Amino acid sequence: MKKQHNNIAALAAAAALLILPGAAEADEYAPAAHMAAPHTPQDMQMHMGTEHLYEDDNTYADERRAEIQLDYLEHRGQRRHIDLYNLHVFRQYKEMHGMTLHWGLTLSRPVGSWAEKDRPDTELDSSAVGAGPAYMVRFTKPLGTRWEASFDATGAVLVYNRVHPAHTRNYGFLWRVGPRLTYKFNDSNALSVAFLGHHVSNGQKTSNPGYNGVGFSIGYRYSY
Repeated sequence: MKKQHNNIAALAAAAALLILPGAAEADEYAPAAHMAAPHTPQDMQMHMGTEHLYEDDNTYADERRAEIQLDYLEHRGQRRHIDLYNLHVFRQYKEMHGMTLHWGLTLSRPVGSWAEKDRPDTELDSSAVGAGPAYMVRFTKPLGTRWEASFDATGAVLVYNRVHPAHTRNYGFLWRVGPRLTYKFNDSNALSVAFLGHHVSNGQKTSNPGYNGVGFSIGYRYSY
């Protein structure tokens, strides 16, 4: 036990020797550092909103954005007759080189049925309600001062209130991709419309009748 305490004391002493010279050196150059960096630490503070880099003084300003999207996605393909009505709420937390990252929540209302391959004439009711966390990556190109063109890629993990589709599992993944056009009314408010394709699947090798669709999405974005 005494040897263990000695080892801990030795490590603590070594750590102090490594830290203290650096601290002393930092104190020695502290006045020069303050003269070279007139901005306070708050200027560089990171928030969950978007970070923008000022071009004039290389300091950061924060702009937080929240977005609500509503989808109607119509089914495509044989034996999968399931349409989606989706609500998404996103919060933008990072921006870099025209790409923005968003986290949020998806509420999905699939409505319709599907038929198994060996019984194509028997429609299985697959309507359900699902919810879960979502993530979005967006690539944006400004089109003047009011318009923006972007490409969205979204993934969500959903848990349903019943097995969906019928005879499978009660969880799945929702993927959406497609272009979006946004009009900014002012610095705070913007509306958008998108044309999206989607795929729903539970990711398993069995009991996984994945289905696809296409449709439209409208969005409202608030910057603050």
